[in-house]
Amino acid sequence: MKDRSFLAQLDRLGPVLVTLAVLILALAYMGDAYAASKRIHNLIMLVPMTAIVVVLAAIIFIKELGFRRIASRDAEESAKPPAPSGDKAGASASAIAAMMMGLLAYAMASPWIGFDVASILFLVFCLFIQGERRLVVLAAFSIPSGLAVTWLLINGARSPVPTMIVPGL
Repeated sequence: MKDRSFLAQLDRLGPVLVTLAVLILALAYMGDAYAASKRIHNLIMLVPMTAIVVVLAAIIFIKELGFRRIASRDAEESAKPPAPSGDKAGASASAIAAMMMGLLAYAMASPWIGFDVASILFLVFCLFIQGERRLVVLAAFSIPSGLAVTWLLINGARSPVPTMIVPGL
């Protein structure tokens, strides 16, 4: 027998309602910021973040609608206990600890080796920990991403950061 109480219905719609609330708040904040100032300097970070929220909300809506249909079919089947996940299925504790230590080293090394070089090295380290071993892929992702983040931080957010490659302030 299906539970048709209000709380059961709300529980099933919870992810959709939360996503809808976040989407409405993001769009309202974007609209308010645009009304306050239409200059690109004030909107440089807000427009991409709002676009990301809209895209992610659309993905969540589509997945939740698909999941609801699948869940209604699977509800009649017996539930099996989940298979234990090992290091191959998820992140191991040592990989998580290594990434946290890498983040600490990244934050501590940025003033000395520059934010740009530290960002590139941190991205290489994280990709390596996650299993990427091809040097071409490591370089092709890390170098443009690290330099782009540094350039946007300096020129978009007007934040003074120590750099070694990107001309800083």
